Amino acid sequence: MVNTNRIISSTIIVVALIAIIMVVTNSSSSGGGGQFFTFSDIVYGQSSPNTTTKDNTSNNSTTLPVLLIHGYMEDAAVWNKWVDLLKKDDISVYPITFKQSDDKCGSSAEHAKELSKIIGQIKDETGKNKVNIVGHSKGGLDARVYLANNTKDVANLVMIGTPNAGSPLAESSEICTPAVYDLRPGAAATEVKMNPNTKYYTIAGDWNPKLGNCQLTLALPMEESSSSTLPKPNDGVVPLSSVESQDYFINLGHSKSCHSNLMSEYEYGLAKDVIVEGSSSSSNNQTGSQQQGGQQQQGTSDVASNASQSASKTGEAIQGNASEIGAKASKGAQKLGENITEGAKGLAETIGKGLQDLAK
Repeated sequence: MVNTNRIISSTIIVVALIAIIMVVTNSSSSGGGGQFFTFSDIVYGQSSPNTTTKDNTSNNSTTLPVLLIHGYMEDAAVWNKWVDLLKKDDISVYPITFKQSDDKCGSSAEHAKELSKIIGQIKDETGKNKVNIVGHSKGGLDARVYLANNTKDVANLVMIGTPNAGSPLAESSEICTPAVYDLRPGAAATEVKMNPNTKYYTIAGDWNPKLGNCQLTLALPMEESSSSTLPKPNDGVVPLSSVESQDYFINLGHSKSCHSNLMSEYEYGLAKDVIVEGSSSSSNNQTGSQQQGGQQQQGTSDVASNASQSASKTGEAIQGNASEIGAKASKGAQKLGENITEGAKGLAETIGKGLQDLAK
């Protein structure tokens, strides 16, 4: 008699192995030769509608819609947790799918072109003149390239695990081109200029493989291996220093999760003040760079004011000391004069008395 359970288990294993082989084969045919994100390609081989859909309609007039941009070899499904969280906070949310260029492996330049149209559609639909963007990994670079055109329709950009100065893992990889080229240190996408109309924020991973925090087990072997070779700290794919590489970025905090696990409720909590509460103040045209400039100007003004006050106090102290010294000198001179007069008088009396005695 054949064991039915064994047949079912064997069938499941075979199907799983075939699926993995197909994904690996597809990855190799796109360029081959590299190991960058091979396991992530398997993990993120999820299907999602080839549309950019609004997941809820917000009735909150003070908040801005949130556009979620996935990273290299990912799709919109990575944002499922955030979509639920944003719905709870009554925020209109748009997990993106690029349709005009390769969604998972498209270049940042091509994605940026499509972002212009997508953001225009969101603005028309919501009646808002600005949006907030959250980008994971390469998604942050896509947004930075779009912002380099000095557009005024993005209030805040939150970049999670974004290789803003590239990742060494991408240097020799040809997997998922042309997207992988944008991830190399020195790539054009990593060196675009700042948009003065937008505030830039970062969340970086500081991951210790020994502590876990990496639920996507198929990606875990690659991330564990990379963690030991990348500059520390890192998230298993991107060094923390790369995420925070520009001085105009505002750090929202660090996560203990690996790169593929940075879209959890914890990271949402780090970004919430910006994309939820921070939305209501986004009509204020003060940008991150303007704030920084204002802080520098205020700091300069404070230094000048403090210096002026110090100089004034110093002058007052010198003047007071001089007056005190002068008064003391005057008193001293008066006392000395009195002593001299008194001494001369005594000496004259003594001499007079001596002469009288001599005359006798």
